[in-house]
Amino acid sequence: MAHIVDYDDYFEEYMGKVYSRIIKSNNLNNLNSVVEFAPGFRYKIAYALRNVNFNGTIYIVDSNESVLNFVGKKYKEILKDAKVVTIQSDLIESVNMLPNN
Repeated sequence: MAHIVDYDDYFEEYMGKVYSRIIKSNNLNNLNSVVEFAPGFRYKIAYALRNVNFNGTIYIVDSNESVLNFVGKKYKEILKDAKVVTIQSDLIESVNMLPNN
């Protein structure tokens, strides 16, 4: 089982590098807020944001409490200088709980 967990982390970090290249190539390096909808038990965006030195606020929206507990913990470990806000909600309902910008 540990081997699978190690592989998952490697995959998440690799995919995070891919996403960070997308962020950088679109000149989005100075993000203050990020919203991630329905990440499931995945945290590649945390690695992507770490790679661009993100230190703003990330809002993670998912309807599953177990997902939020898992990814909230992972994001806080990976993004030590960011504020991590988890919101248990469906997509449409979460709109009123998110910042306007």
